Order: sequence, then structure tokens, then C-alpha cells
Amino acid sequence: MYADDNNEYFPSPGPPNQPVWWSPGPFKNSLGFTCGGEWFASDGKTPNTPAPMIEAYLNSPLAWVCPKRKRGLTYTSAHGTFNPTITGFLSYGFNELGCFCLADAANGTMQTPTPRFKASSASRPSQLVCVTEVSGSNNPGDCNGNPGPGSGNADTFCGDAAWLDAVWESNTGPNQPVDSENGRLQTAWGKHNNMVNVLYVDGHNESTLVSRLTWGFFWGVYGNPPGWPSIPVGWNSSISKPAYDSQVWSSQRE
Repeated sequence: MYADDNNEYFPSPGPPNQPVWWSPGPFKNSLGFTCGGEWFASDGKTPNTPAPMIEAYLNSPLAWVCPKRKRGLTYTSAHGTFNPTITGFLSYGFNELGCFCLADAANGTMQTPTPRFKASSASRPSQLVCVTEVSGSNNPGDCNGNPGPGSGNADTFCGDAAWLDAVWESNTGPNQPVDSENGRLQTAWGKHNNMVNVLYVDGHNESTLVSRLTWGFFWGVYGNPPGWPSIPVGWNSSISKPAYDSQVWSSQRE
């Protein structure tokens, strides 16, 4: 997905017979090593998240690496320090429920094909999450729902942190374990005083406790519609709980 000069978002092309919002692995980088899938898709050239498309404006893939978390600098396939174009991992994730890609509120699944999104179409752009810090494994074996050998992770998607999508939504929340999909955001490693930085659609950024974020901030829904089948709660229900603000899904550095 990319944005044009009119701030209109378009879906990125996907491989044949694959969902347009992401492509499953295995993923390999330009060095021929197995890597994460949060930069390019399995063909090694198609953007698998908005990050490589926005890169044309940032001119530095290191902008996607949190100075504290540092996810994206390393991966288990090779020793050394790199950047997300090589490792395939990011420190930041994208709201694919009500912003990028968009999920279907009627059934909790991702819409195919991906509809276009304009910032002006958001009823409350200052309350709609665009990008936020995320946490996850840097082991390519933990990507695409396949935990790496001996990883011991309860979350079989712990290498897929950048997608705050229907998979994340339906397997996360205050009633899910610390090391479930909550690890992407609610129980992320490397928070800043138990808070994460969030960029909203209107362009402003703020630090917040995750327990203060509600599903309305992700769906862009503000009112009391019927509960979504995948998460039968109100729009103002928290995506987490205060007890999770200080907990982490894993103690390993990313």
C-alpha cells in the first residue's frame, strides 16, 4: 500500500492467488539468507508492508528501527548489524483494521481486494491509529505462523509483528495470554516507561499506555454498533489491561 500526493492510499500488488495485504514466506533477502517478511514479499521485490514504499520519502531504512528496541538491526540468519532491507524485520507496525488495508467489520476478516483509503474519510483522524511501535521475534523461523525449532513461543506468529490485522485482533486482548498475539503491541518488549509511541492519521504522535487504547482507535468506529463477531466488545473497550502495561511477551532482545 502506498500514498500518493493527494494522501490517498492504494493497495500494493500481491503475488497471484495471494491476499493483497501480505504474502506468506519463505522470505529471502538480497544476500540469499532467510529473513523476515516485513519488508519484501517472498519474491524479494514486492513490498509486503507499507514500510518499503514509504522508504522512498525517508531515504533511510533505519527510520524503521526503534533506538531502544532495535528490532530490524539483526536476525538469526547471520551475525552482524544490518537494517530492515536485509533482516526483513521492523520496530513499527501498521493498523490494518481501519487504516492500511482495512478489515471487514462485518466478519472480522481482511477485505480482498484492498479498498483505497483517504485520510479525509476518517471521521476522527486524530483518534485513528496509523503506525505504532511493535515487538516480535527476529528469527525468520517464527514468521508466517511457523515457530522456529526450539523457539518455545506460544505465539506461532511472533515473527510477524508489523501486521496489526484481523489475525492479531482475533487472538489478542485482555483475556489472552501475555505471550499470545499480545506480544505485538499490548505486551511488547522495550516499552518506554511502559508506554509506546503511536502515530495517528492526522499526523500527530504521542506516547501512551496500551491499556488506554480502545478498539475504536483501530477500527475508526466511535459509537455502539453491534459487537464484531471476531471480538464481541464495544468500541470503547480497551485492547489490553493495566496489568499488561508492564509485562512483556519475551525477555529476549529483539
